Amino acid sequence: METGKTIAGSSQSMPFYYGNSGGVASDTQRTFAVPQDWTLGGAQTLSIAFSGQAGNTGALYVKINNTKITYQLDAANIAIGAWQVWNVDLTQIAGSLSSVSTMSIGVDGAGASGMILIDDMKLYAQPGEVITPVAPGSTGLLAQYSFEGNANDSSGNGLNGQMQDSQIVSPGAMNQGSTVQIALGGYVDLGNPASLDFGTGDWTVAAWFKTGMTGTGDANKGTIVSKGGDSGGGHRWALIMSETTEGVVTLVCDDDATKIVVNSNAVTNDDQWHFVAGQRAGTEIRIFIDGQLEATGTANAAYDLAGTSQHNAYIGAVTNNGSMSLYKLMDGSVDEVAIYNRALSAEELLWLAGRQSPIEKPF
Repeated sequence: METGKTIAGSSQSMPFYYGNSGGVASDTQRTFAVPQDWTLGGAQTLSIAFSGQAGNTGALYVKINNTKITYQLDAANIAIGAWQVWNVDLTQIAGSLSSVSTMSIGVDGAGASGMILIDDMKLYAQPGEVITPVAPGSTGLLAQYSFEGNANDSSGNGLNGQMQDSQIVSPGAMNQGSTVQIALGGYVDLGNPASLDFGTGDWTVAAWFKTGMTGTGDANKGTIVSKGGDSGGGHRWALIMSETTEGVVTLVCDDDATKIVVNSNAVTNDDQWHFVAGQRAGTEIRIFIDGQLEATGTANAAYDLAGTSQHNAYIGAVTNNGSMSLYKLMDGSVDEVAIYNRALSAEELLWLAGRQSPIEKPF
């Protein structure tokens, strides 16, 4: 079993390695010693959490008793590393669900191969829903850095960045355009605009990043984007790789009195591109990875990130409020940074994460 990559709240997931040859599909099967009655509670949906990896091929399917159902959305989702759910409509199952004796999960396709992780499988009395990506547009957009030749702000608000020991390289996130590549000691200085202090309002900070940083000491932590002073007090917000756990991105907020730490669950220091977003929506503080909500914290309505102990905003670094130096320096690439003064919807964040086709909505 896998313990390093699970959905939130789970302690282990099941790796399923598959390789189809000779016209035979790969599957993993569970036979119940005592048949299960899935009609109890009026079950309508079987929700299966799964995570793929780049290079996976084939079509995912589930077989309940003798009824086979093929994954109905984009088959290429099997190659996405983020956790997803598949909500299987149980009304498609032939015969009664009062005596389920076998269940299989497999992958069809001649020559298909790869590995998927399977986690929680739960029955729900409600039908499944989908999330359809929606472009967020420019409403509430405070700053945007696409790094197409420079570190200028493309939002029209003039919050241009200054690059230090970093360079523009191609390709960028989603294999498009260009990105800023930051070596240890480098960063992009965004200045100290009051609009990025947020105060008590809603906000969203989103970015693509790629890093292979390991370790958990301050020298091994990589700031993706931040504003304010870290350590020894200060108002701040930051998205930092390995802040609390190696390979995991953390959203940190501090109003100079109460520090809120919200850890993602996915391990993302694999030197592959990932999308991250941190946001405040009312009293909720949330972190998303690759378009999926990973974890939520709570702030009171008066929680105020604006204050006198402010420092510059940076891509790739954060200010040490004690020594006034920059630390937790990123070693990797950051792209498509977007900062909003509103909480983007799940549909909008899915769009920013590069998804254009619907996905199943987790229960």
